[in-house]
Amino acid sequence: MKISTRILISLLFSLGILGGAIISISYFNTLKTEQMFLEEYKKSAYAFYENELKTIMDIALQNSNAIYKAQKEKGVSDEKIKEAILDKFEELRFFDDKSGYIFVYEYNGVNVLVPTNKTLKGKNMLDMKDSNGKFFLKELIETAQKGGGIVKYEYPKVKDGKPFPKFAYSVSFAPYNWMMGT
Repeated sequence: MKISTRILISLLFSLGILGGAIISISYFNTLKTEQMFLEEYKKSAYAFYENELKTIMDIALQNSNAIYKAQKEKGVSDEKIKEAILDKFEELRFFDDKSGYIFVYEYNGVNVLVPTNKTLKGKNMLDMKDSNGKFFLKELIETAQKGGGIVKYEYPKVKDGKPFPKFAYSVSFAPYNWMMGT
């Protein structure tokens, strides 16, 4: 074999290896960039919904405080005030698919309101766990008592029963030792 042929074969072989290396590096960099983009998008989406849930709960808390203050000034009983506040949340639904609602628990875990499951009313749900064994109601109550915030957990949808990631924002309504959340 001629030297020029050997050089040409070596050159083509080297270019093939170099090209393969460049393609491999590009591919793995693209995967890394894609992963970073997805993580940033996920953080941004969570931040958006966290802010939306916080806004909803700020409004719910303001309304509850206004009802409480106005009714107390009139001398209305606590039971009637509680009823007036809960009536505001009973049929309230939000988000495009109307899946959003407000739930209320006493600090001791007794259910006051879950509009989607009225059979829970009056039951102590403090030991309720998500599909990973997390005591999410305890955490929601603790978070509310510390000033409010997000709790992430997994819980089944009513429709199909399969657990999926959820997050709720909880706040404290001190006059009745309630945790209100959505």
